[in-house]
Amino acid sequence: MTMSDAESPGVPHDAVSAVGARRRLQIERLVAGGDALARDTDGRVVFVDTGLPGETIEAEFVEVKRDFARARTLRVVAASPVRVTPPCRHVADGCGGCDWQHLAAHAQHDAKAAVVREAFARTARLPEAPIVRGGAVSHDASRTTVRMAVTPSG
Repeated sequence: MTMSDAESPGVPHDAVSAVGARRRLQIERLVAGGDALARDTDGRVVFVDTGLPGETIEAEFVEVKRDFARARTLRVVAASPVRVTPPCRHVADGCGGCDWQHLAAHAQHDAKAAVVREAFARTARLPEAPIVRGGAVSHDASRTTVRMAVTPSG
């Protein structure tokens, strides 16, 4: 018999949220990959779809691991002032092709810059790296690709 991640040593059993459990979560920030980050009552990171910083949501756990969990938003209890109706009708059907459509366009720019800043600080250990925005593109355009080169001097 194997132990599930929820029963793994080092994780208090009574603090574990099982798959299917519903919890009220406070969204802290947006992260790379398009999810929002919250924390469960035991401090475990929970990646949540469609949440926005500062929001309180009701979520259902869909995956629970030792160090993190994933949840889907069931209901927004307290919405962010930058929450908007997604412009694409396919979002409501669960398409998932365009993250953050529920975030106002001006706030998307700030959120994306914050994700890049965090990546520079955590991965590249460049906490003070300047983040330079590119030219403006339509926020509802399909995809935009940018190619960049880095010289040995940075």
